[in-house]
Amino acid sequence: KKQLLRWLKMRLDNGVSAKNNRKSLAKSLNVIAILDWDDACQTWGEPEIDYRTENIAIAVWKLDHRIAKNEGCIPIIVGIYIITGDWEIAALKIDSLSGQNWKIKSVIPRFLFAGNELFLDTMRSGNKTFISLELEGESSAIEIELNGRYNGTPAAIRATKRLLVGNNEEE
Repeated sequence: KKQLLRWLKMRLDNGVSAKNNRKSLAKSLNVIAILDWDDACQTWGEPEIDYRTENIAIAVWKLDHRIAKNEGCIPIIVGIYIITGDWEIAALKIDSLSGQNWKIKSVIPRFLFAGNELFLDTMRSGNKTFISLELEGESSAIEIELNGRYNGTPAAIRATKRLLVGNNEEE
């Protein structure tokens, strides 16, 4: 399906339970990861954050709040594509604009997480990963950072845009 997030929202509007939509989303996360990166991103729809260098690409989509398992949480999808090189001890950090940390409450598929960090471990060249996160917090923006060891050297990258929450749009 093209515009999968729009389709999930339409199902919510038509009364399909959030639980059933979460199941559909969980299945889609793994299936879409086998597609070419650009095709995979188009399948979700237009990302709110689209960051790319010659070595890595990161995309972020905000989900309809009704799909969240935890009330009051902000559901998002983060896609990571390792174009070249290898990341070890990789972690995705969810930062806030105002210094009030986000707290990850739920992750699909299952990854180890604590506070505002999600541990990805080793990501090799060509790896594509799509992760659904539910975030709890009061900040007005979500910032995405990947850190770890890139080809054996400590490294960190931060998407140049941030996702503003509420009625605002991304910066």
